[in-house]
Amino acid sequence: MKVCGVIAEFNPFHQGHAYLLEQARRKTDADVVVVVMSGNWVQRGEPAIEQKWSRAKVALQNGADVVIEMPTAVSCQSTDLFARGAVEILQKVGCDSLAFGCESGDVAFFEEAVSQREAIEKEISCFVEENRSLTFASQLTQLAVKKFGEDSALVEALQSPNQQLGLAYAVENAKGEHPMQIVPITRVGSGHLDDALDKTAFASGAALRKALKGNRDEEVLREQLSYVQFDEEEYKNDWSYYWPLLKSIVLRSTDEELCAIYQMEEGIENRLKEAVRTTSTIEECLQHLKNKRWSWARLQRLLVYVLLGITKTEMEDYWNIPIHQGKDSGAIKSLIDELITEYEKRGIIITESLNEYQFTINPQNFEIAQDFVSPVRLKKLSQSALETLAIIAYKQPVRKSTIESIRGVKSDKVIENLIAKGFVKISGEDDSIGRPKLYATTKKFLRKFNLGSLKELPDIGEIDDIIKQGREETEDSKEDFNE
Repeated sequence: MKVCGVIAEFNPFHQGHAYLLEQARRKTDADVVVVVMSGNWVQRGEPAIEQKWSRAKVALQNGADVVIEMPTAVSCQSTDLFARGAVEILQKVGCDSLAFGCESGDVAFFEEAVSQREAIEKEISCFVEENRSLTFASQLTQLAVKKFGEDSALVEALQSPNQQLGLAYAVENAKGEHPMQIVPITRVGSGHLDDALDKTAFASGAALRKALKGNRDEEVLREQLSYVQFDEEEYKNDWSYYWPLLKSIVLRSTDEELCAIYQMEEGIENRLKEAVRTTSTIEECLQHLKNKRWSWARLQRLLVYVLLGITKTEMEDYWNIPIHQGKDSGAIKSLIDELITEYEKRGIIITESLNEYQFTINPQNFEIAQDFVSPVRLKKLSQSALETLAIIAYKQPVRKSTIESIRGVKSDKVIENLIAKGFVKISGEDDSIGRPKLYATTKKFLRKFNLGSLKELPDIGEIDDIIKQGREETEDSKEDFNE
């Protein structure tokens, strides 16, 4: 089954989004399209104009098969963290591909931009520290121009919001344990920030939000948003409704309480209190606070954190705890352990590998289970494959030259076969001359050898016995193991 992932806000859902979902399914030949969607708060630090339930419903009616809500810790973030959190969710649910709208639908363009972005990764933090008066996007663009020139793919990718977001998706996807195929889809219709509105072209989300709030030509809106019921209040949600509550929270909070809020830094809490006391609207407050370091979007996100009481500690917990865990992970783990104990004497048992769980046949009942399935001829790993896999397991991440120096023979074909069977993966590149590839084992390797983690690898002395056993078994069969 092919699964395509899409990251979206659908704020509101419009014709361009329907086109994106249709193209995503067509270009990936997906059986299932999974959408990770922002909830009530979106990336620029604004309340969604339409409630999340309505947006999810219309997405399901227009091409999506599953809609997963993006936590506010992800949805209301800077571009890189937004991308990191959303991509991680799609990878964890098993998506094979990631489709996104952008100005360039060229996969090679994004691959080149990602490569350039990775090449300067170590320089970014130092460059940012030296140029703190600029926004991060401006800092990154200047560094990219300095390293690769004005016509480079990375510089081009940083020139528009959609390109920037697509690049961020591609960068974070490449870092993942199970990278998805990226499928950039060329946008049609109006530009991202174009507020033009007519019947003949797909309008931008910005134009539609402006029109909905301003009661513009209802006929045109009906053409662009055919699903909309145009309830008088449903599309009026904006910051003005939250201003009185935000003002109350800021004024009654102590300095210590404000300083504990996520992203509250550089003394901005003092300026925030002053702005709240001396301004009458959220727009005036933001204008009072805005400068080169604090962009409009960054300030809006900060106000969301204040309004929702999101602290630095809470946000650190979210980003530092694996996605499959959480604050209640201890209780969940306890329940799973109870189930494991309960199933120990059954025909089907629960096994754990890398904090993931699966049902497997109880080894005691293997012979009985065989009678209920078609006979399967197991193909064994060859001696060379076992030797190579053992070296990679104990030396990872390891270069091919290191593997060959230990084995004393060329290992290209063996490594390729192990990659094809899913036991080995390319985990990155070495910093030495030529940037040779580094190899490591996969989750499949752990599952197949019944290991919970790499820490459970047997002592190195036991490996000789395993390889010896494999040598004996390959006397009769030279075929590699295949599921």
